[in-house]
Amino acid sequence: MKNFVKGLVWLVAFLGALAGIVYATIFDFYVIPSDDIAQSLSFAPSLSAGDVLLLKRHGGPVRRDIVRCPDPQAKGRFVVGRVLGITGDHVTVEQGHAWVNEDVVLTARGCDRGRKAFDPTSGDTRDFTCEVERIKGSDRDTEVLVDKLRTEPRWEATVEPGKVAIVSDNRSAHVDSRGYGQLDASSCSVIAFRIWTTDPDQSRIWAVR
Repeated sequence: MKNFVKGLVWLVAFLGALAGIVYATIFDFYVIPSDDIAQSLSFAPSLSAGDVLLLKRHGGPVRRDIVRCPDPQAKGRFVVGRVLGITGDHVTVEQGHAWVNEDVVLTARGCDRGRKAFDPTSGDTRDFTCEVERIKGSDRDTEVLVDKLRTEPRWEATVEPGKVAIVSDNRSAHVDSRGYGQLDASSCSVIAFRIWTTDPDQSRIWAVR
């Protein structure tokens, strides 16, 4: 019995050390803050305030990855968005729809249901049109929200070397490169999994796409 307990202690210690090494070298955790309403609205419908995310420490982002990057306008905080363009890409967003290198990001189909999201500017819950996008040549679908009644100016940019251009999945209530510019790709961590959410309409464990 004594040897069994001793072996169990060593096993727990080993697993704890292994978990520590994995955390320190491969993965990191991030909880989407609930004190930034504008940011929370911009994540919809993919992520919600309070979501617990697993981030990859290594590996550069590619198009369509959801990433966490240092906020260029607030030291010590982060922004979250989807990579629309990488080095050399010419990206465009107009009326909620996107182009990459002049190829339209196709609207494959509508979402299975409508989407509502809280609007911090009015204090009300707003109805958005939910659409499913797919970049030409990709097999990855993305749900995005668009306010068909809101008119926004056309935005376009050519992504500089070592940079990424990110966009919010809520295209009409965005906090993204349209406002704060391009970000250093090396500073961004790719979000691999959501391991917890408070949103009852979303699955708890989810591979971020």
